Amino acid sequence: NDPNNPPTAEDLFSAAIADHKRKDYAIAKDRFERALQVADTAEALKQKCYTFLYDIAYKKNNYKEAFRLASSIADNCAANEKKAYAVAMSVSKCGSSPFDKTLIYCLAIDYAEKSCGNVGSSTINSWKSSLLPMQELVMMGKSKGSSHNVSCWDKTTVLRSKD
Repeated sequence: NDPNNPPTAEDLFSAAIADHKRKDYAIAKDRFERALQVADTAEALKQKCYTFLYDIAYKKNNYKEAFRLASSIADNCAANEKKAYAVAMSVSKCGSSPFDKTLIYCLAIDYAEKSCGNVGSSTINSWKSSLLPMQELVMMGKSKGSSHNVSCWDKTTVLRSKD
């Protein structure tokens, strides 16, 4: 790069898109992040960068990073959709017990319900089918509708049951 003529945010974004298409995610991530640094007031370009950076983090199974990036997306419906998927996909890494896994899916459903329909009902129903049944929750002394902290995410959710 010529130090007297540094690449613009658009140049970096275009190069990052090409890297992303080649599945060269490390270079794409670097270029998207550099594009964000020099984008100044180009909000539309920043939003595209955040979306691609989310995609890279998600594909790399870095769900906390994906969630953080989704929080930067201005469209609340799209942001909540992406948060829902990031949370749900973390269940195998974060959920050490059936109850923990239920809480993670409850949190994912919370975000899915705020996604303006972007998360389909079949996906939500699949997550609901992974919840513990009411009978097991009662045996644990838990009640449906009670608030619980999802320790892996440091977020609070309302307990739901499969039935």
